[in-house]
Amino acid sequence: MKSPTDQARDQKPEFQKGVQFILDTLRNSPSPVMITTVGSVRDVVAAYNRNPALFRDKVGKLLVFIGEASDPSFREYNVRLDLQAYVGLMRSGLPIYWVPCFDGGIWKNAGHASFWKAKHEDLFRKPSPELIQFFVYALQKENSDPLAFLSSPVDPQHQTQLFAGTRNLWCTAIFGVLSGRQVKFDGTKYRSVPSTNRKAQEGALNNDLFGFFEVDISISDSGVVRYGKSQDSKKVMRFEVRNKARYAEGMTAITADLLSKLGRRR
Repeated sequence: MKSPTDQARDQKPEFQKGVQFILDTLRNSPSPVMITTVGSVRDVVAAYNRNPALFRDKVGKLLVFIGEASDPSFREYNVRLDLQAYVGLMRSGLPIYWVPCFDGGIWKNAGHASFWKAKHEDLFRKPSPELIQFFVYALQKENSDPLAFLSSPVDPQHQTQLFAGTRNLWCTAIFGVLSGRQVKFDGTKYRSVPSTNRKAQEGALNNDLFGFFEVDISISDSGVVRYGKSQDSKKVMRFEVRNKARYAEGMTAITADLLSKLGRRR
């Protein structure tokens, strides 16, 4: 984008479909929509700039995984993809649920970022064989027919290689709460469970492992976030780790729990 208010109409038609999909979805939805981004926020901000009133009427929550929570000298990767879009987003005044990728610099989490590390053997304890094959194919760069590979038996050597790896993670454990699933501690580990009622579903974004807290922010033209009330500040809900001692363990267990439910034949 050329500026935080750019509508990106000068880009080629094949690059307009994301913006158009967002606007069409909002227009056609009878109820508020939650939008989630896990990379550049370009399409969302371009769509907002074309129809701010529609966004204010139809966007219930805008959950964005982007940015750095506290180090003004560090520009996070998703921000670098489109700085102007990031600045436009944070100045929009929309109902933003902000999940910084790092807090304190790259590979750091001082308590207001979602970043954690996990061992593959902890993530893939109970997935279906098809899901194991999916990750083997993707991470070990297989080049055979993908559908045939998914349905073939898991090679023990491939599985051993997969389980020996580690992964940097930001998002997966949080995805479950988008649909209203609750994060619960069962006495030994954290799990993602279906909500039992509407009130529990609405409160799923906040639990004793992680949640969101309202802060006032302003953002410079260079993408540096400052906290505190000012003439141009906006309120956003910022991610926070609520149990630092068990955060990585808990997020890994939740992710493993969600992965175990994928690809199961009924």
